[in-house]
Amino acid sequence: MKLLLLFAACTWLNEDDLAARLDRDGDGHQGIPVGDDCDDDDADAHPGAEERCGGGDEDCDGTVDETPVDAAAYYRDSDGDGFGLLTDAVFTCSAPTGYVANSDDCDDGDADINPDGVEVCDDVDNDCDGDADGDATDAGTWYPDLDGDTYGDDDGAVLACDAPEDHVSSGGDCDDSSAAVAPNLVEICNDGLDNDCSGDAPECVLGGVYDVDALGVTVTGQGGDFGEALVGGDFNGDGDGDIVIGAPTKSNLNKGNLYIFYGPLTASVDGTAADDRIIGVQSPGYVGLSLANVGDIDGDGADDLLVGARSVSNHLAFPGGAYLLHGAELPSADLNDPPAVIYGAANNDRAGVAVAGPGDYTGDGVPDLLITATRNDDAAEDAGAVCLVDGTVNGDSSLQQAEGCLRGEEAGDELGARLVVLGDVDGDGRDDFAVSSLTHSAKGAVWMVPDMRTNFNNIRNNAKLVGERDDDAAGTALGAPGDVDGDGLADLLVGAPGSDRATSDAGAAYLVLGSTWADSGLTEALADMSQVIFVGESAQDFAGTAVGATDLDGQGAPDLVISSPTNSTSSATAGGRVYVFMDSAALVGEVDLSEADLKIDGTEDAAQIGLSLTGVSDVNGDPYGDLLIGAPYQGGTSAGAVHLVFGAGQ
Repeated sequence: MKLLLLFAACTWLNEDDLAARLDRDGDGHQGIPVGDDCDDDDADAHPGAEERCGGGDEDCDGTVDETPVDAAAYYRDSDGDGFGLLTDAVFTCSAPTGYVANSDDCDDGDADINPDGVEVCDDVDNDCDGDADGDATDAGTWYPDLDGDTYGDDDGAVLACDAPEDHVSSGGDCDDSSAAVAPNLVEICNDGLDNDCSGDAPECVLGGVYDVDALGVTVTGQGGDFGEALVGGDFNGDGDGDIVIGAPTKSNLNKGNLYIFYGPLTASVDGTAADDRIIGVQSPGYVGLSLANVGDIDGDGADDLLVGARSVSNHLAFPGGAYLLHGAELPSADLNDPPAVIYGAANNDRAGVAVAGPGDYTGDGVPDLLITATRNDDAAEDAGAVCLVDGTVNGDSSLQQAEGCLRGEEAGDELGARLVVLGDVDGDGRDDFAVSSLTHSAKGAVWMVPDMRTNFNNIRNNAKLVGERDDDAAGTALGAPGDVDGDGLADLLVGAPGSDRATSDAGAAYLVLGSTWADSGLTEALADMSQVIFVGESAQDFAGTAVGATDLDGQGAPDLVISSPTNSTSSATAGGRVYVFMDSAALVGEVDLSEADLKIDGTEDAAQIGLSLTGVSDVNGDPYGDLLIGAPYQGGTSAGAVHLVFGAGQ
């Protein structure tokens, strides 16, 4: 019975069951003591297993975490800056003392040298970027100095520890192509350079009160109303500014003379030193009573000249006329055989009292000339006329063949006393002009003619500005200042020397903006349409006898010029004064001429400088516009003078 019970309590194990009982984790290794598995409950632990960080003794060699397959690299950080050296590494499960997980240090013997280091100029790669001194925080700023004046161009500045070739430590050179320009230099006036890089040159710009002799040179005449008419241009095509002076009563019985001076003109001269002199051939002729630069009509590279001669004759008696002279031919010009002469249409027409050009007023692509005839009777006795002549005219012709004429409104108007080409007043892309009558309505009036094709046969179709009071003589002077207010439209300057607005015969000048014409009716008061009214300083100054514009300061904006030829100063009685406003864009309302930026005084009694004036391009060879001031009575009736005032600036 006992034997049977023993057999019932024991289970028979075959070989496989026994093996499974001895390898519980199924890793192929039996547990100790039968086998060599040091942890028979973990299939990843057995002899030959991969040792890994953070576990036990997976390979059963009796050591935990030695040579683990997932060991990390750690690098010696000898200088303690938190960055290790690539060439000194260990592979372990955790960083040993003195080791870090990165190998970014390039010098493990200096704690200041590492990727977080501050790069300074010491020929060391402080921030371990492979570039010693690159982007150093204490690098200097160096400027390219191409002209060798020790100042460089700010626009080319670079940062570096040492100066690159042709670089300097001082910037501020506003023109690195010229050694005459640098911040440490003294401004030299009239050389066209900003020598001291200040951006302007107030010390060079003309301002205050000057004697006319102090501002340029003088051409002294020999009578004949020397300086009655003035014009500038390039009449020999050499690129320098030239001047032509009219003396309409010079020579026997008022034949008239022209004096031509080719630039540059830098010293005072006598009229006898003129490069060319053209003498009228008829008595009377009054050659040079009016002058106009009409541009290069014949295409020879030189400006051409239109010369008014109010009393020349052909088969008619003193119809007057105008000579067209080609610039390149002036040295050999002969008024007995000019390229073209346009006579008045009737006896005593006084054609040529005023002339103007160039311009394409009809829009046909052909340059046109304008000639007035103040005693023309076609509309009424002495109503006057202004006529348009094709600029390609040759030989002898008459205003009877003109393309069209505008005739005065009333008898005695003598339309055409003054004439000026303005440019584009109304924005249609064509040239416009203004013409005046000094006696219209007893006040004087100015007409603006914007469209020759539709308005040229009836002056009443054109806007008219009438003077303020009787005897104002509005329109005695007309000036083309260009675009004063910057709106793209040409403006107009009108002189009225008889104006009593300030005091008796103090005179006035009116600035009329081009934009004003667009809103005008056919008849308007000159004062109402004016942006600025300049008034004379004293009684009998006759301000506005001559007006014009130039660019004396080289700023590109028109400088307005107004004369008072009988103004007296402490140095000369009726010596005359010329006023220049350098910046007129901001002016509005009534402005006393005493407020002018520049005042130019005659220095001789009765010189009456400013009976004529005109702005001209550079005549003396500097970069600035110049100003011609006529004084036909300076030195007496047998002399006369023309003053050339030089522009001034940087």
